[in-house]
Amino acid sequence: MLQQEKKYRILSVFKHINDIMTIIKEYLKQEKFENIGQEAMLSLLVAAAHMRKKFQNICQSHGLTMSQFNILRILRGKSPQGYPRCEISARMVEPAPDMTRLINRLVRAGYARREKSKQDRRQSLTFITDKGLSKLKEIDPDVIAFNHELTDKIGEESAKTFIGLCAQLITKK
Repeated sequence: MLQQEKKYRILSVFKHINDIMTIIKEYLKQEKFENIGQEAMLSLLVAAAHMRKKFQNICQSHGLTMSQFNILRILRGKSPQGYPRCEISARMVEPAPDMTRLINRLVRAGYARREKSKQDRRQSLTFITDKGLSKLKEIDPDVIAFNHELTDKIGEESAKTFIGLCAQLITKK
């Protein structure tokens, strides 16, 4: 009886993997891939685009772009100190070539402020304001729910495995 259950579980896992692979093929309207590497890459890109769109909708519902949210998140981590523009840029999830413009919009909205650095007058530092902290407190429940949605969908162990796989992909060899 145990052997039969084990065989059923193995078949179930293979069916689940096959179903997942079929989803990507249907989404891309592609019958087959050149190799498993191509399928893995396209799967990652499709999943990333899907998650980005969902997160973008959360940010937009609070009047922010993803880049603006990311800058505020970075500044909150340094608060009450500030960061120079180059340090903010280095910490961005997705680098933005228009960092000055993004920061200017946050300053105009009252979410951030700029000051000249006391150590280097050529450099300005950007700080999060109380209004910026309030905006993050407003969006935090939706971001936390989004994060939980991911772990609820794939499970905590799979999430840990995924983190490890992503780390392997971005580590320079």
